[in-house]
Amino acid sequence: MNLSKTLIFLTLVICVCPGGENTLFAQETLPGYNPQKGQKLFAAKGCINCHSVYGFGGKIGSDLGRSLANKEALDIIAVMWNHSNEMSKALERGQSVPQLAPPEMAAILSFFYYLNYFGTPGSAGQGALIFQNKGCSACHSVDQNNKTNSPNLFNEPFSSPLQLGQALWNHGGKMMARIRSQGIRVPTLSGSEITDIFAFLRGRNPVLFYKPQEAIPGDYKTGARLIREKQCLRCHSMGGKGGKMAPDFTQINLHRNAVEIVAMMLNHAPRMWRKMKENSIASPTFTGTNLADLVAYLYFSNFRIPTGNAVKGEKLFQEKQCNKCHSLQLSTKRIGPNLAIVQGLDEMINISSAMWNHNINMLEQMQRQNIPFPRFNGEELKNLLTFIRSVREKEHEEK
Repeated sequence: MNLSKTLIFLTLVICVCPGGENTLFAQETLPGYNPQKGQKLFAAKGCINCHSVYGFGGKIGSDLGRSLANKEALDIIAVMWNHSNEMSKALERGQSVPQLAPPEMAAILSFFYYLNYFGTPGSAGQGALIFQNKGCSACHSVDQNNKTNSPNLFNEPFSSPLQLGQALWNHGGKMMARIRSQGIRVPTLSGSEITDIFAFLRGRNPVLFYKPQEAIPGDYKTGARLIREKQCLRCHSMGGKGGKMAPDFTQINLHRNAVEIVAMMLNHAPRMWRKMKENSIASPTFTGTNLADLVAYLYFSNFRIPTGNAVKGEKLFQEKQCNKCHSLQLSTKRIGPNLAIVQGLDEMINISSAMWNHNINMLEQMQRQNIPFPRFNGEELKNLLTFIRSVREKEHEEK
C-alpha cells in the first residue's frame, strides 16, 4: 500500500480544519470541516467493514480512497446516493445501514474530500533530473562540502514539499532577479516536480530533513486569518468579497493536492509581485507552517454545495419520478413526506442527509410501485436540491 495514502487514513489525528467558519462564502458552506471526525465516523458507523480507503478496510465494497479522492462534495453525495441501491445487500448480511445526521454527513464528506490533499510521494530519481533540467544546479549545490554563492541545499531543513515550496516563495524575488541577470529562463514547476525535487533533496541528507512537526497538514482557521493578514484579499476575492484585480479563489479549481496549489502560487508569483509593487503592497513571506495553513484554507474553499438551476431541478423532479411519492404542494398528499413543509430540510446538506437516511424505505416503496431507482450525478443533484429548497423558501415567504 502507498505509504503516504496510508498515513492519510491512519494518522489523520491533526485536523486540517477544526470546526466550521461560515464566512466569506455566498453559497451554502458545509458545516464542520473536520476530516478527523469524518474518519472516526467512517469506522464507528461500520463503513469500514465493507469499504476500504487506499487498501485499508473491508473488501466487500469499493475502495473509496481511489473512487472518491478527486470528487467535489456534491459528486460524493451523488455517489453515496447511487450506491444506496446496493446497500440493501447489507441488510441481508444482518448489518444495518448507518444513519447520518447533517453534521455527520458533512464530516464524512470532509474526510472523503480531504483524501487528495497529500498527493503521491515523489521520486528521488526524477527529482535529480528536474533539479538539473530546470537549472537549479547552476546556482545550488547538494553536496555537503561544496561552496556556492547560493544556499547549499544539503544543509537546508525542508521537512515536506510544502516547506520547500515556502522557501521557494520567500526567496523567489531574489532568485528570479538573479536568474534573469544570467539570461536564464525562469522555470515553472508542477506540484509533482516540487515533490520529486523534495524527494531528491531529502535523499541527500535524510537526518537533517526529518522534522515531523513541520510535515503535518496545515490549519484551516490559521489559514483563514493569514489570508487577511497577508493582504491576499487586497487583490483576490473569496466568494465575491475582496479585491477585483485577481481571480476569486472560489472560482479556481483548488481541490487538488496541497503541493499543486503551491505550484500554482509559484508559477503565478512573477506577475503577482509585479502587480503588488505597482499598488504598493508588500510581498508576503511565510514562516513555520504558515504556507501549509494558507493552503489548507484554500483547499477547502470550495467545500460547499453551490446553487444550481431550480428550473432544471423541477424537470428532474418529474423525470426521476420523485413526484410519485413526494408532494411539494400543501393540498396534495403522497406516500412520502411533503418536501415543502417537512421539518429540518432548509439546508442542502440536511436534504442530502435525509435522502441517505431514508434510502432503504424509499427503495421499498419504489419496488412496490415499479419505479426505477433514480441515479444522479453531482450536477443533477445540485439542481434538484436547489429546486427543493426554492420551493421551501417560497412556502416560508407565503406564510
